[in-house]
Amino acid sequence: MLENHVLEIDEGLVTDIHQKPYSETIRLDDCCLVPSFVNAHAHLEFSDLARPFPFEGSFTGWIRELLEYRDRRRNSLADLVMGGLFELRHTGSAAVGEILTGNLNPADYRDHSDFPVSSVVFREIIGLLPESHEEQLHLAKQHLDRFRPHEDDDPFAEQATCTSGGLSPHAPYTVQMQLFEQLVSLAGNRKAPVAVHLAETEAELQLLSRQTGEFRDLLERRELWRKGLFAKNGSPLDYLQLLRNVSRALIIHGNYLNNNELNYIANHPNMTLIYCPRTHRSFGHYDHPWERLLQLGGQVAIGTDGRSSNPDLSMWNELRFLKEKSPRATDQQLLHMGTTAGARALQLPEFGSLKPGASASLNIIRRAESTQSLFAHENDLIGTMIRGQWIRSPV
Repeated sequence: MLENHVLEIDEGLVTDIHQKPYSETIRLDDCCLVPSFVNAHAHLEFSDLARPFPFEGSFTGWIRELLEYRDRRRNSLADLVMGGLFELRHTGSAAVGEILTGNLNPADYRDHSDFPVSSVVFREIIGLLPESHEEQLHLAKQHLDRFRPHEDDDPFAEQATCTSGGLSPHAPYTVQMQLFEQLVSLAGNRKAPVAVHLAETEAELQLLSRQTGEFRDLLERRELWRKGLFAKNGSPLDYLQLLRNVSRALIIHGNYLNNNELNYIANHPNMTLIYCPRTHRSFGHYDHPWERLLQLGGQVAIGTDGRSSNPDLSMWNELRFLKEKSPRATDQQLLHMGTTAGARALQLPEFGSLKPGASASLNIIRRAESTQSLFAHENDLIGTMIRGQWIRSPV
């Protein structure tokens, strides 16, 4: 932390940080400048929900409610994404790892803004039955062609920072292992990141290890159950091992990862555990293993998930909630997870730090006199800048 410094900005980049006299300063007394937040995991398609779907003890029951909402909603997917991007931008996030369930184009993520949130768009793939695999692989290839990774020599160029593509084989209970392997291989060949919901519930572990429980009941009701879909005595480690060679692997939620699985993630620097604190709370899960993974030397980033399980998409609110829940966590730890770790996981080197050469994407937080922590509820987020342009000016 640097006190009483000047941060210089030119053409959307941080050019210098110093203590020399400077004639064109904006004084920000009692304030902290921090990098813009990076929301490592969001489902923008639920951005029109005023409140999350209630959880009443059955995760598959919650899933059924979510699917019914999708069937009856009237807003277009592009409009829902636009609403989510607007909320992200105005709550301090400059980048997002978005899970896409339809066929949108990079233009749909520009939010009709000159300073769009940078979106790494992970195409969700669902394919449990073998006869669906070919079609799902085709969708995955189409998506990566449409959202090509950065090809510009300058990673800070506007065209390079707006969108890029990744794949999201949704979860072990929706993607059969053979298709999962093919998708991971495709992502590896294209140097695209992969995001997978893993070890999210105890019911998922029960399905993998014993092929019983509420997920089997759900699959049978939807006529998706067949003998041999899952290997005997399976576990999340089977999926982690397949992710060892992709450029970046985002392990979403990971609420019930065991010590062996946490060690595996810690020993593979391409892997990041994405923790969504308020979603974790809304489902009543046990203590999350994020602190254990950090102690092992692994990477943890923060996401908000979607409004189907979270009241908003604000990373500022997410981090303040986590500080209240985990008071022993340091401000530096929380800020790293909400900025640098997410930027690294999403392969967005221009974000996540404030240093010469980085994007001038930052938030200004006014600190109340009585507060000890940056994330105290008495503090306010009063300014947001993306690439050198004010989204919300503090003056």
